Amino acid sequence: MKRWMIVVLGVTLMLWGGCGKGSTNPDDGTEEPPKDVRAEVQQLINDGWAAFESGDFETAVTTFTDAIVKENGKYDTLRAEALSGRGWSRIYLSELQKARNDFDGGNRLKTTQQVKNDIKAGFGVVFNALNMYSSCASILEGLLNAAPDYQFQHRPAVTAFRLRLMAAQSYYALGNFVKVASHLDVLDPDNAPHDSNDPEALLRALEQLQGN
Repeated sequence: MKRWMIVVLGVTLMLWGGCGKGSTNPDDGTEEPPKDVRAEVQQLINDGWAAFESGDFETAVTTFTDAIVKENGKYDTLRAEALSGRGWSRIYLSELQKARNDFDGGNRLKTTQQVKNDIKAGFGVVFNALNMYSSCASILEGLLNAAPDYQFQHRPAVTAFRLRLMAAQSYYALGNFVKVASHLDVLDPDNAPHDSNDPEALLRALEQLQGN
């Protein structure tokens, strides 16, 4: 029986403008100022998130990819965010291994804590969808310890509550009922403490919280 294999977020099915060299103005012989590549990359990232938030994940992937190409290794912070955005978009296109690769690339770069948290949350979703429960539980627990009120700003339904529930389900799949009970105590404090020696009761509690 695999009743514990619950898809919490419903996400397992759940962006280059050219920047050429300055040209000569035939009127006065002066050279046009170079375009601000950083600003262009940021605009592409903004456009990618807009497509993502509207549910156009294919356009989001294309636009984030354009940002990555134009960034060309110059701005780690922007590259990490574009990789995060492409990874999240690929989750919703069920391109899980590609999403994992994007998150891995973004996680290796220096960037803001918010982007790091978004990458960790994305990793957790991917690991859960790939039945990599140990990796899922570990990375989500680390995220939630550091940011207990986390919420993914580009998809508000992805909350600390949902990610903690996913971590608890992963621990259940691993048979670590002590961890399940501890997460349930946070998720459902009215019924705490939860008994780690009663797996069936823990499962019922997980299933009841699924609809919240």
